[in-house]
Amino acid sequence: MESKSELIVIASAKAKPGKKKELEQALRDVAAPTRAQPGCVAFRVLRVKGTPSTVNGFERWASAAHGEYPGGAARHRRVRGG
Repeated sequence: MESKSELIVIASAKAKPGKKKELEQALRDVAAPTRAQPGCVAFRVLRVKGTPSTVNGFERWASAAHGEYPGGAARHRRVRGG
């Protein structure tokens, strides 16, 4: 019997002072391309109640291999501002 293992990624990002809008835009920029990737089951960005400069990201992938698609590293650099 073949074992199938999903990949769940939970990340937190806090905008630097005065950079909240840029963080929000970076997350919007990567949302649709990420959701369109094969194996992407869910991609959500959630606000942290009481902390408007912090957001949590939730990704669910059909497998670990799907979660490591070629654009993934670039996506994370874009959100981090790298």
